[in-house]
Amino acid sequence: MASKAKIPKALREQVWLVSVGPRFQTKCKVSWCTNTMNVFDFQCGHNIPESKGGKTDVHNLIPICSRCNQSMGNQYTINEWTRKFAAPRMSCWTWIKYLCSRS
Repeated sequence: MASKAKIPKALREQVWLVSVGPRFQTKCKVSWCTNTMNVFDFQCGHNIPESKGGKTDVHNLIPICSRCNQSMGNQYTINEWTRKFAAPRMSCWTWIKYLCSRS
């Protein structure tokens, strides 16, 4: 199996600037991930994987942490992966009702 081509440094920098701006550090762009990454330590994840026709360009790349990028592989878009694996979040009122029902 041939290895994937490395994303050029200039494109990586452009992806960071478009998604994060001029900040040095940010939270992973996968909505439920709590990992922190910085301008020197991040990966460019394909929103739509190349295997599903996604392109390697600034419109399809998102700065994400290495754990998310490696876990996602090329099977899912970032949105599909989030829907499939993110823990469901309770609203504040649902949580209050839950706590009141226990008493």
